[in-house]
Amino acid sequence: MVNDQKTEEFDFEQSLRALETLVSESENGNVRLEDMVKNYEQGIKIVANCRKKLELAELQIQEASNSKSNPTKQDA
Repeated sequence: MVNDQKTEEFDFEQSLRALETLVSESENGNVRLEDMVKNYEQGIKIVANCRKKLELAELQIQEASNSKSNPTKQDA
């Protein structure tokens, strides 16, 4: 199982590594059913965290693109 650090505190790359670890553990086949369920639940939280971070990054990119293509009078 992935370390007990709150998944919300993971940066995007940490989240991906945590997901890879969970998948690897599950594919190994030596995981108890109860632990697989916990891994699945934790994986769902990590995926939600990744989606939130991706949406935020997309919004920041859109805002940066809009500000570059629509300069204000002060910028001109």
